[in-house]
Order: sequence, then C-alpha cells, then structure tokens
Amino acid sequence: MLSMQRYWVRSARRWGVRDLKIRGLLIALFTVGMALAACGGEDGAEPPVTSTSAPTLQPTLDLDQIPVLGDNPAPPVPLAATDARFPIEPASGSALNTGKPLYERFCASCHGVDGEGDQPDPYAPGAAPPHDATGHTWHHADQQNFLTVWQGSSAAGVMPGYYERLTPDEIIAILAYIKTWWQPDQLEHQMELTRSIAEQG
Repeated sequence: MLSMQRYWVRSARRWGVRDLKIRGLLIALFTVGMALAACGGEDGAEPPVTSTSAPTLQPTLDLDQIPVLGDNPAPPVPLAATDARFPIEPASGSALNTGKPLYERFCASCHGVDGEGDQPDPYAPGAAPPHDATGHTWHHADQQNFLTVWQGSSAAGVMPGYYERLTPDEIIAILAYIKTWWQPDQLEHQMELTRSIAEQG
C-alpha cells in the first residue's frame, strides 16, 4: 500500500495534479469498460450467439453445386468431365517430382505433409480433412476433386479456390500425387467412379 501512495505522490509531482486526475479517470473508465465486457454488457445480458459452423452440404455429383468462395466467382472449369486426363493415374517418375512440390507448397500447410489432415482432429469443424487413405478424397471422382481445388469449398472448413494460382495441369499433378497415399482397393474404387462420371458426360 505504501508503494502505491509513493507512486501517486511522485506522479503528482511529475505531471501535476490536473494531469494525474485525467490519467486516473482514464484508468477508471478502462477498468469499468473491461468489467462490463466481461459481464456481457451493461445490463448483464449475454451477448447474442451466432453460428460459425459451415452449412451442412449433402454429397452430390452435381459439379455446379460446389460453393465458390470470395467475391469473384471462379471462371468456368477448364476441363470437361469427359477430358482424356480423367481418370488421373497415381503419380510416378517425373509426375511425382511435379506433384509433390506443388502439394507441399499449396496444400500441406492445411492438409498435412503426408495428407494426414489438420491435426490433432482433421474431422473437427473447420479443420482441413485428410487426403491419405484415412480420408474421404478417394470417395470422390477426379472431376469432383479437380473442381474442389479449382473453385474452393466450404464443405469442411474454408478452402479457397486455386484457379488464379494453379493451372489445370498443376491441379492434376497434385491430385496424382495425393493418389500415391491410397490403398489399391481405394484407388480402384475411385478410378471406377471417375470413369462412370466421364461416361455420363
């Protein structure tokens, strides 16, 4: 208590009594403001609760239904569902050398270096899901996965579209690299799904 009195006496000598009163008033106002904020407002009411979770989207094969994030809509998808590059083969050789660094540069910070997703819980709301064999990427056709990278998605977290940062060939190289993590039966299922989408045209 004595040290506090010495502080005020020294402060009064240094700044003068008038400046000290103004400083004290500002400190008191700040303290009251913080107390009101901690209590939820002046009347003690709780602040309104707003939902921050992404809307629940139903799985669909309608490629036009993936939400586009940002103010500028993505340009049309540059590849048709029947494009000869679908289904995408898993990366090997030089394709591996192309897809791996692209994935590490554009995807790994959210989806993990080995496709393990946003740890510790890649399925938590807002987390980036895994792309390895434990994830769901292999449940989607190449056309759907390409479109998700191209336009972005808010189905699980908030993924921006990469249409301004990656070329179609670079996106295909990334998807080919991701496929190297899947089990043979997962890969076969995904390739068959991709072929059936291409046949529907």
